[in-house]
Amino acid sequence: MDLSMNVQPEQKQTQKQEIVMTSKLQMAIELLQYNSLELEKFIDGKLLENPLLAREEEEWQERVEAHRMKRGKGQVSSGDTESFKKFVSYHPGLLEHLELQLPEVLPGKDHEIARYILASLDERGLLEMSPAGLAEELDCRERRVEKIRKSLLKLDPAGIAARSPVEALRAQLHQEKHAGSEQVLKLAERILLEEHYEELEKLKFEQLFQKFSADPDDLRKALNLLRRLNPHPAASFDEDLSGAGNLEPDVIVKKTSGEYRIELNRGVSPALTINDSYYRMMKQAESKEAREFLEDKFQSALWIIRAVERRRMTLERISSSIVEKQREFLEKGIKYLKPMTMEEIAEETDVHESTVSRAVRDKYLQTGRGLFQFKFFFNGGVKGTAAPAVRAIISEIIEKEDPDSPMSDREIIEKIKEEYGIDISRRTAAKYRNSLNIPSSTRRGRWYHQI
Repeated sequence: MDLSMNVQPEQKQTQKQEIVMTSKLQMAIELLQYNSLELEKFIDGKLLENPLLAREEEEWQERVEAHRMKRGKGQVSSGDTESFKKFVSYHPGLLEHLELQLPEVLPGKDHEIARYILASLDERGLLEMSPAGLAEELDCRERRVEKIRKSLLKLDPAGIAARSPVEALRAQLHQEKHAGSEQVLKLAERILLEEHYEELEKLKFEQLFQKFSADPDDLRKALNLLRRLNPHPAASFDEDLSGAGNLEPDVIVKKTSGEYRIELNRGVSPALTINDSYYRMMKQAESKEAREFLEDKFQSALWIIRAVERRRMTLERISSSIVEKQREFLEKGIKYLKPMTMEEIAEETDVHESTVSRAVRDKYLQTGRGLFQFKFFFNGGVKGTAAPAVRAIISEIIEKEDPDSPMSDREIIEKIKEEYGIDISRRTAAKYRNSLNIPSSTRRGRWYHQI
């Protein structure tokens, strides 16, 4: 007996469930990544399309009024008008810009996996997660994930989803349309592979000419081409959705009775509930079609409410862990900032490192010391002291130095060791000093004598 007719509906049902689960997983990931303003925009859209979903109106009206009072008493300056125009003007974000291009590089069956990969990118537009890790999360073959990822390299901006800055640069190189001859492209790629990408701006023509024995004209074209590339593809995409004047903290740190307390910014994100009128309508619906429609919307509304709540809990746990680790910074200032990694926070909060990365992406933390991007707290350092802290110490030491006898990098590291117990190399001190745009002791000496 032919059983194909009996099996097919079950297969279709299974496939439908898998698609629903994949879509919900994708939405949960995007929700976690949204900052306060993006979350508000998402919720506004869902409120329009789902009659069962509602704001907790009384509480929401109070928040709107408080937010309006904070912005002023109804008088709008020209600066505020400009900020408002920027706020209401529509500009597609990077993720949306990339998703719109998917049909150009991938068949429809690969779009869900592609969206998952795009949602996993860091702020540079690079993919830190391994294909194996993604394949495990998506429950599909690693080879398929890697094939889809490589197709994403062709999107605009080129090099997006690269595993490293060098791979991003190579992807951009291959898509360069006005680079000249194939010979120039091959030379540029050879330089890229044999020289460190961070040194591209410093490469000297004479040294490269001797090393690569290339035609001088081709070498100049290759260098000009390389210097136009960007190792961080997302940086080339302008995502200024609201202007600096509209920056809102996603998380607020408050100190009460000597203890720090974490709150999500409720000023721009509403609490959600089920619309009671439509819920009663669902219970009383006589037609099967109306009942099924409202039941479907009810389940969707429940899922959104729970997903938003999970986002809140995850962000609060991660924020609490960060605040606990950086307590000295909050109490005493930048010199007490500690080095910290996402892996550490993931272990402490019992979540995957990729969850931490998504949760803090493009979000801001309001503290008594100011408004900080979360990524500020994830920094390198030396032996228990964060890089920004060491830079602050170096800046302070140089600020207090004797103008008649500017301190050398060697003297600076000795003073840091003596006063702070931090042991750093002269090379590290010079690197941090340069990052602060502070010249060498010789040049500072000349400058002091000129003023």
